[in-house]
Amino acid sequence: MSVVATVEIPAREFTLSAMLAANPDTEVRLVRVVPLGTTFVPYVRASGGSVDAIERALRAEADVESFRIVDRENDETLVRVEWAENVGGLLGAIVETGTSILRGVGSGETWTFRLRFDDQETLTAFHRECRERGVTLDVLRVRSRGPDGDGSALTDVQRETLRLAVERGYFEVPRQTSLVDLAAELGVSDTAVSQRLQRGLAGILHETEHLYLGGDRRD
Repeated sequence: MSVVATVEIPAREFTLSAMLAANPDTEVRLVRVVPLGTTFVPYVRASGGSVDAIERALRAEADVESFRIVDRENDETLVRVEWAENVGGLLGAIVETGTSILRGVGSGETWTFRLRFDDQETLTAFHRECRERGVTLDVLRVRSRGPDGDGSALTDVQRETLRLAVERGYFEVPRQTSLVDLAAELGVSDTAVSQRLQRGLAGILHETEHLYLGGDRRD
């Protein structure tokens, strides 16, 4: 069973740190990460900062072999970046353990990543690699991902209860149903329904606040 983890590292310890240091208001997102042998070819989207400033920052990165400005729209710049071989730090640990980058975003003094591992043993190996490479890794969240699941923060029971509550109008104003009615339909106590709803909503909020790394959320 694969494992999905959300981790943070100080921006200064990850390549592309110069892009953030050059402009504190800049946000950098890994839009697409494609494995290529022992390195990566990602597309990076930077919001804020001029093209000149972004180019200067990329030239200062030792791990960047080459780059090309692909598009510029409003204040966002899309860049294709090719890493040098034998990258170090976090990227080196990712290459060494065969870890997949699902999402990544850097802003201010922090880079946050959502990573997928083949199993718990691979996550452990990745953590060990980061420690040996001097990477300050903060693991925010770890969860298993089944063969047909999406790694949701919700349990099946919580999802079922929330779905029923929405369908019956529990979240409407005014409410169209009550906890007692939902409990009767589910065959459990109203206290159990209340707990499922609270924990389910807390899981969704946690997912939104800690697992959003750019590209998918809509305001």
